[in-house]
Amino acid sequence: MRRLDGPASPEDWTGDLNIDTYRLGPGFTDAKEMKLEVHLKNGLAMTYNVIGKITGVEEPEKLVLVGNHRDAWTPGAFDPVSGTVALMAIAEAYGKMAMQGWRPRRTLMFCSWGAEEFGLIGSQEWVEQHRVQLDHQAVAYLNVDIAVQGNGTLEVSASPLLAHLIWESTKKLPNPDKDEVAHGRTSVFDTWLANSPSFNNPDTEPRFLDLASDSDYAPFYHELGIPSVDVRYACRNQSFDSCLPLYHTIYENEAAYKMVDKEFSFLRAVAQLLASAAHELAVPALLPHTVRPYAAALNESLAELRVLYATHIEDQRIDVGPLVSAVESFSKAADAVEQERHSSKPYRNLNNKLMLLERVFIDSPGILAGNMYRNHTWGTYLSKHVVFGVSFDDANVGSRFTALKRALVDASSLATPLMASLTYRIRAAADILMDSL
Repeated sequence: MRRLDGPASPEDWTGDLNIDTYRLGPGFTDAKEMKLEVHLKNGLAMTYNVIGKITGVEEPEKLVLVGNHRDAWTPGAFDPVSGTVALMAIAEAYGKMAMQGWRPRRTLMFCSWGAEEFGLIGSQEWVEQHRVQLDHQAVAYLNVDIAVQGNGTLEVSASPLLAHLIWESTKKLPNPDKDEVAHGRTSVFDTWLANSPSFNNPDTEPRFLDLASDSDYAPFYHELGIPSVDVRYACRNQSFDSCLPLYHTIYENEAAYKMVDKEFSFLRAVAQLLASAAHELAVPALLPHTVRPYAAALNESLAELRVLYATHIEDQRIDVGPLVSAVESFSKAADAVEQERHSSKPYRNLNNKLMLLERVFIDSPGILAGNMYRNHTWGTYLSKHVVFGVSFDDANVGSRFTALKRALVDASSLATPLMASLTYRIRAAADILMDSL
């Protein structure tokens, strides 16, 4: 600090170190070389996934999965212990019901993943091992990693198919924030809506984030197209780093956690939300998946593509017309499915369409979806989802039409086949919804 160069720092940035003047940098007045020695032990270690399940009665082959990773870099009070506590509480509650004779319609699975911090190893390897079964049998995957990051508002990343499920579940969930209740916002939904209104319906629908790749939902969603959701309590209008500055440090301990959630009320709310969502996915005859939010997301994505990438599209003479037509067909099919929800019994055909719909958007060989990106911890990861991928600038941010956008920016010859693949899959999804063959 004594050798730091640059202008003097503001008075309120000045501390009590024994130096003449605090400075802002950059650079140093008297540069010194430093020798840093790092001693690491390379070796193999065993890691385990712990899986528990309650077998369903009517549809035991259908799987509703709830998961969290339990490994941590440091004490991990926020990441992942808050999520681990939530998962254990949910499993304990359902376990007690099962011991009293209760059984769900579909099978509930509770998954404690190992080695997430080393590259999603536990969940990734398990998904690869059981790929075929999951592809045919998984209804949804509910993820909780950092259950409590802050105490401001709910933050949800999810497939649009599960949007309505989460909205309705949060409307019934009491608000853990006493100040918010005093201002008339009595449910978790109320505070979420007030802080994160959606772009299309800001008065009635809170906003969802797109799923990225920073937790165990990634292999389920980006490789298999299993509708997924990640839930946490976060800060209001703050970045991740400013909300949780002790993240992955030795100070991420119980004392730090209690400064954010002293009575564990926000952790309880997250656990209750996931327990409620799991119940709605595992018990009612009709699945809670809804297609209209997916249609809205496709229309938003198309509008963004046509505005922000207009120059690239024009320069490369890409025909957007077929994609526009496909999105229109999907929107009409989504409306028809909503009507079918209220008139169709038995629900077997409709449930199959809802459960398997997102699989249509998985480019199995991964050649066209080719959304390759690098992350300093996880190395190279491949998203095969042609609609919801991951930003090629930041692996922690979700992105739409990612591979197509990247090809347009790079003026790649893949832009045309990517547009064709995207159009084909959206139209195929519409045909599936309409039973059109």
